[in-house]
Amino acid sequence: MTRLFPAALLAAAALALLTACGPEAPPPAQVAALTTSDSAPATTVPSTGAATGAAERPQLRLDSSEEEVKRYWAVYRACLKQNGHKMYEGRGGDSPDQRDTSPASQAAKAACAGKIPVQPPELDQKNPEYTDNYRAYLKCMDGKGLKVVPIEPFGSGWNYSDTPSKLTEQQRHQVERDCKIEAFSAKR
Repeated sequence: MTRLFPAALLAAAALALLTACGPEAPPPAQVAALTTSDSAPATTVPSTGAATGAAERPQLRLDSSEEEVKRYWAVYRACLKQNGHKMYEGRGGDSPDQRDTSPASQAAKAACAGKIPVQPPELDQKNPEYTDNYRAYLKCMDGKGLKVVPIEPFGSGWNYSDTPSKLTEQQRHQVERDCKIEAFSAKR
């Protein structure tokens, strides 16, 4: 029994030395930020997917252009395709089949999780000002001729009201975007 104690003590000391002298953790991977000529550069946020190995995900801004958002999602979809996720061929092969639960699909989703854009922090329902901002958002759209009604639970979305809009599809999209920026920005 006396021989076991010195051997255990020696093993513990060796283990402590080995872990103390081990290599440092590699630096986190970076995700390229996209910029547009009329807006501030995008940022990145920590990834929630620990299995991905990616340290950050692209962060959308409240004023991100439609083109910028499309580019971020295109990068994610391309990653899925490159990693073996089943794609809809009828849509040009760029739309992932959301019903695919195969192991290849799951592996592709895990590999690409660090490329999923994060919505603007102002639109996070945990934001303490979210409910008030959402009310202002709906009121703004109503005031600009886009009649909408909230769906339950409040703040989770909206539908067009039964009142027909005289706005074109492009005008409706612009009103929705302008009101979102107006209602959720700190400049209110």
